[in-house]
Amino acid sequence: MIESKGRNTRKLALWIDKNQVGIIAGYHIELRIIENGRVEALLMEPGLSDELPPIPSQVDTVNLTWQGGDQRFRYWFENLTSLDQHLLYNPLLSIPAHGWIPHQATVFQMSIPCTGKDEGVASIVLGLHIYTTSGHAVHNTPIIFKLKKRCTAFALCNPRCENNGTCVSPRMCACPAGYSGHHCEKVVCGRPCQNGGQCLPEGFCFCPEGFYGDACELSRCNPECIKKGTCNQPCKRLVKPDTDVRPRRRIPPEVNGEGGTTRKQRRKNRKDRRAINEKKILKTEKRILKIINRKSKTWNLTRDERRQIRKIQREVKTRALQITERNYLVKILTGERDKLNKKEKQKLKRYKKLLKLNRKRRGKAKTKTKRRKKDV
Repeated sequence: MIESKGRNTRKLALWIDKNQVGIIAGYHIELRIIENGRVEALLMEPGLSDELPPIPSQVDTVNLTWQGGDQRFRYWFENLTSLDQHLLYNPLLSIPAHGWIPHQATVFQMSIPCTGKDEGVASIVLGLHIYTTSGHAVHNTPIIFKLKKRCTAFALCNPRCENNGTCVSPRMCACPAGYSGHHCEKVVCGRPCQNGGQCLPEGFCFCPEGFYGDACELSRCNPECIKKGTCNQPCKRLVKPDTDVRPRRRIPPEVNGEGGTTRKQRRKNRKDRRAINEKKILKTEKRILKIINRKSKTWNLTRDERRQIRKIQREVKTRALQITERNYLVKILTGERDKLNKKEKQKLKRYKKLLKLNRKRRGKAKTKTKRRKKDV
């Protein structure tokens, strides 16, 4: 394959630029795969894959460039498979596996990381289908290509994962609850949660009944400690979080539009506050999803994490997200917090605050419902 002297920007094309080919094979030439809407004839020759040199072990990503020109083309990547799973992971794309080819020249990446378990030459198989808007396949497609990569043994995560983290891919650790960072070196909740508290991905402790504080280190006691003392041991008589032991003046029911509020009005006010808070969450959620959509291509996310993010982005168009899905978005952004700018960090902080407020209000509503059932 020779270097292209001039490319027709109005035709379908797919190529690897000469700088990338120089890194992979040592030849500073442009590798043309599709030119002027036609697959290069040399790619169709049998035995070509065996003649190509293996990709060096230090190359983990390959940059490809393509364009659709004046026409619209639908693409579909299939069979992105490693034939030597103990040496090489399955390839990962920085774009969806199917969609539309952009009109102008656009670069996308294919990641081909080694497992680091052993040394050797691994093979991968790539399949690419391209169709016109009428559903007809482009001439000489699908393109089925076989590449080789040289792999060496190495420590998957260097430095090693801390705090009982598990290494899942090169330089990427899966962290237990309460820890984050590339090597699980950051404590999410600041301090370990005490008294059976659970560290949530949002960065705070969820305390069991009767305890409170940033690390659930304090307990509510009856009678209360005097002279500014702090109760920090479990008590036999725990005061519920929504119970006030002080004497309270009774508020008479509403009479002729004056005085206190009725139970029905208080219930309506709570519903209104929850509805307002939900609107704020949805508004902030849109901004959070925009941040993820814009920046996730450069983050070190696993294949399952990217699949889950795409699923959430589809679901949010038809319904409100569940609390577990919202917590998952917070977990992803918190793990990549060092790559966010100041404004994006503020949006993440606001989203966490709104979710925490929503959780508190729902918890109070459930407690009151249980109390009413007991009274009945």
